[in-house]
Amino acid sequence: MGMSVRKQAWVYVALYAGLIFSLSSLERPLPALERFQKYHLDFLLHVVEYGILGALLARALGLSFESRAAWEIGVAAFWIGCLYGATDEWHQSFVRYREASVWDWAADAGGVLLGTFLWIDRKEKTCPK
Repeated sequence: MGMSVRKQAWVYVALYAGLIFSLSSLERPLPALERFQKYHLDFLLHVVEYGILGALLARALGLSFESRAAWEIGVAAFWIGCLYGATDEWHQSFVRYREASVWDWAADAGGVLLGTFLWIDRKEKTCPK
């Protein structure tokens, strides 16, 4: 017997959060991209990374609380994602050559917001009430 879709969604959230944690544990996670820092590529990477997390969280919450409105799921996903981003920045403050940054956290929050919004938009288009 296989795992339910709801459980699979939470496994994806956990695996992805673990990936973020692993990357944050590295002293130089993406050395090949360091030459592009002047283009603020780091900001874009944070937005994309946490946008995926926001969408995964919204999906998992949506499957777990199907009776809730999409915007309620979105708000919950946003706050959970922002909290995870804050703990990730704090975690990085203990990693050599890394630092915690409120600007990185803001990019994380923006990404979570974007990912959550995209999930809500898709949900509203595919499941109108």
